[in-house]
Amino acid sequence: MDASGVRADVRAYNALMAAFAREPSWEKAWAVFAAMRRAGLQPSVVSYNTLLAACERCGGGRGCCERAARSTAVPLCRATRM
Repeated sequence: MDASGVRADVRAYNALMAAFAREPSWEKAWAVFAAMRRAGLQPSVVSYNTLLAACERCGGGRGCCERAARSTAVPLCRATRM
């Protein structure tokens, strides 16, 4: 998101995640979330709700969420928390 030299904020990341969640493309939504975290931004409640919606739309519910959380090292689902 910073190729133009403009630093994106949490709202910009959330909007991109929401767009991918509507496709549904939960893998891309999680990739954006991980990029937001790497950029040093603190996810908001909207960020987490968007990820949950993306997981729900993929048809696998908790399974998608668990796989994505493991692949991005983001503990969101209860089963992936340490």
